[in-house]
Amino acid sequence: MNQTTYYKELNFEYNVDKLLEEEKSVEYQPFEIGGRSNENTFFEYAPTWLQGKIIDFSNFEEIGRLTDLIKYRFKSNDVRPRFYKQQANTSVPMHRDMNTKCSINIILSDKYSPVVFEEGGGINYKCALLNLRKRHSVPAFEEERLLIKFSIFDVSYEDAFQRWEQQPLWHLDYEIDKEYWRNVFYENIQEGQWHWSVPKRKELYWYQLFIRDNSPLKELTRNVEMDLGIYGMNNFPRFSYQFPNTSLSHHFDEDNMVSINLNLLETIPIIHIEHKSYPYNAIFVDVGHRPHGVEPDPNSRLILKFCLRHPLEEVYDRLDKFGLIK
Repeated sequence: MNQTTYYKELNFEYNVDKLLEEEKSVEYQPFEIGGRSNENTFFEYAPTWLQGKIIDFSNFEEIGRLTDLIKYRFKSNDVRPRFYKQQANTSVPMHRDMNTKCSINIILSDKYSPVVFEEGGGINYKCALLNLRKRHSVPAFEEERLLIKFSIFDVSYEDAFQRWEQQPLWHLDYEIDKEYWRNVFYENIQEGQWHWSVPKRKELYWYQLFIRDNSPLKELTRNVEMDLGIYGMNNFPRFSYQFPNTSLSHHFDEDNMVSINLNLLETIPIIHIEHKSYPYNAIFVDVGHRPHGVEPDPNSRLILKFCLRHPLEEVYDRLDKFGLIK
């Protein structure tokens, strides 16, 4: 069986505790579909298979965040989240979803039954992209099965699969004068600050030097910005120094930003995106929509980072026009 025909397990960053807390505010109704084709079937009215739709995200912060992220990652304009409860010792018969082209499902139960595809067999997952145009069922299990389903109505499974697999970064054909910029950093180091998380972690691991619009360093970065074709964009550069043998957990950068990261040391840093490692010297990366972090490394890291609050495609086109995308 080619499993990718039916599902793709996702390394998706989500907060289970928040989802479970938000689930408490959901109002459930038995699943039901009208129409002649469903008369006298399980799906006409299913009191053992409950559905809780979310329309207003005011009290559903984590669900709203995930919905926006899924829309971006899969280039969808129609993502509808809803919870499903399958009561213990009940089953959902073989069927094909009617209007949902594919979905991202997150299982919130600790123990649960698999989904069984008619031609593909049973699969267990925690978070996956599912091809629900294929006939599938859910067998009975001794415990309740709880999940949140983000139904996608305008993107096929095949297109969604390809969009998920799209690379998270692009290497740049650009060499910066590393020694010059190291000197700039150390000569101005007193103007920097510890990252806000340092007091919380009680660990001196991450130091930053922001280059604001009124900083004299802004004139120095101008030449690099012109080389990269990003001069004049909404751009907030900074130096980022991370100490050896320290880590940074997976996270998203604020404001859906993208960034250009330029290594200023002779050693090669590694960024981990969705738990995959990418060594680099100069990269363009989607830090606002791809969970990324840093694993412990015996070497320190010093990066000149240009944070851009523009759509990925707009910045990519600029870099490409300057012949910088490898």
